[in-house]
Amino acid sequence: MEKALRYENETFYDEDWSQKQERGLIFDHCIFRGMKLHEWDTASCQFLGCKFIACTFNGSVHTHTTFSNCTFQMCNFFCVEFRGCKMTGSLLEESSHIGMVIQGGNWSYTTMRFFELARNDLSGVNFEGADLTGCQLQKSNLTYANLRQAVLHRANLKEADLRGADLSGVSLSTVQWGNTKIDLEQAVLFARSMGGIVI
Repeated sequence: MEKALRYENETFYDEDWSQKQERGLIFDHCIFRGMKLHEWDTASCQFLGCKFIACTFNGSVHTHTTFSNCTFQMCNFFCVEFRGCKMTGSLLEESSHIGMVIQGGNWSYTTMRFFELARNDLSGVNFEGADLTGCQLQKSNLTYANLRQAVLHRANLKEADLRGADLSGVSLSTVQWGNTKIDLEQAVLFARSMGGIVI
């Protein structure tokens, strides 16, 4: 089997990779600055410890691609789809994310504060240890998601469906609730987080 092409410690600056298809490539500690990545299509690629600065991902689709311990600064994720991707330990900040779609995958220990994720199907997604401070998650499907130890401070969960999700170690006192669907076990956790004694 042909070995995947690998790039290490390289810098890509102000290039236009729009509508390109990438399959099985490996980028190890590379820097992407000012890149145009519109409708970029990646599958089974690996980005390891990479930095994306002021890149536009508009309309791009990523399938089973790994972005491990990557940093995204001032990027545009308009209508980007992440399908079964591994984003473990990545930092997404100061970025536009309107219309971003997450379908499954591992987003554990990612930092994605104040992201707009309303009405998304996030069922089964692994958000363990993720920082979801201030995220808009209203009307989203979070059934059976792994939210263990996640930070949900000021997150909006109104009309979201949390049934079956793992909320172990989550502080629930500052979450925005309203017609949120929860199961019996979660109701007990919620009561205890409010200082109640469940007998």
